[in-house]
Amino acid sequence: GQVREAERVFDYVERHYVLANGDLRGDGVPWFPMFRTYAHGWLGCAAVRHGRYELARRLMDFVTTTYDPASGGFFADAARTHCEVMTTSMAGMLALATGRLQ
Repeated sequence: GQVREAERVFDYVERHYVLANGDLRGDGVPWFPMFRTYAHGWLGCAAVRHGRYELARRLMDFVTTTYDPASGGFFADAARTHCEVMTTSMAGMLALATGRLQ
């Protein structure tokens, strides 16, 4: 119900953390390299709920680059060496929220 405040938060996040390719800066977050796109999923799902579809689509565009066709999951780490349930689950939630059903 805090629409104005939510807009300010999304504007801030877009200005300071979202890169042109839809990736997020993870400065100061120690677990970020191990769970690269976990935050993308949460932020993207929140963006859809708030009507910020362009932001959600940009985030999903990046998340799709971490898909592992061999396992069907999404790579958790920047080195693309392992998939795990949290990252894959949030990628799936964001895919559904943005209509990426394939």
